[in-house]
Amino acid sequence: MQKSTLHGQTTTGIGSLATEAARVRPVASVLARITNYTRRNKLQALDELDDFMLADIGLTRNDIDWARELPLNRNPLAALDDLTKHRASQRRQAARRDLPGTFRA
Repeated sequence: MQKSTLHGQTTTGIGSLATEAARVRPVASVLARITNYTRRNKLQALDELDDFMLADIGLTRNDIDWARELPLNRNPLAALDDLTKHRASQRRQAARRDLPGTFRA
């Protein structure tokens, strides 16, 4: 088996890389939670918009409250973005079904 140097330490094979990954994983998890916590603070800016402006971007106050209550391992801004994309897709599909002259099976 070939030896290599990783961060100044001599490692041997895949087992050592797995050990290194196991050390890094908890740190990455904590950093992701801290990042998602700071993203929750950005929800305050959405909270300050009136209901009409929220509707323009496809959100409601309940959506913001829902995003704020997500676990810290979930990105609340990405979750809201996914929600608005899903709703827009549903509206497009409904509009296609309601078009006159379209074939319905």
